[in-house]
Amino acid sequence: MNLRQFIRQVLLESQDEWNYSSLTPKRPKPSNKDPWKESGIRFTAVAIQDPEEIKKLESGLQHALQEHGITIPSNWKRSHDYHMTIQLGAMQLRQRIADVGKQVKLEVHSLGVSNTNIALGVSGYMSKKPHQHITVAFELLPSESNEITNWMPLERSFTVTGVITEYRQ
Repeated sequence: MNLRQFIRQVLLESQDEWNYSSLTPKRPKPSNKDPWKESGIRFTAVAIQDPEEIKKLESGLQHALQEHGITIPSNWKRSHDYHMTIQLGAMQLRQRIADVGKQVKLEVHSLGVSNTNIALGVSGYMSKKPHQHITVAFELLPSESNEITNWMPLERSFTVTGVITEYRQ
């Protein structure tokens, strides 16, 4: 009898005394639950909330639109919640503790335009998105700004200050 057979025999003989199923690592069961709903946090973003910063952003937007000869269609909605999405859901705990509520400077450096959205390209804080941006106008959904591929540099970049904020359900 080899070692493997011996261990098997011992386990089988003592199965009434042992719960050997606990010897195997338990894998988490797949969940149909939405982790964002569980945390109550829909997404985390750098939010432009200060009235002076909003004025600076809107003034820079008007200048950028004029610079590139673009007019926002009259049937489009204007965003009044200026933010750069960092990620969907909550940040990792260590990062949440360090960053939520922290002021962040964003450099506005480009204007992005598509058939359904207009956004300002920004940099200055990490994001999982390939293009960090602030949606400023949209036809149907502001999230469609993630599909913008036409980014035009601004003649003069400018900075705005925002606060890392968790947007709840």
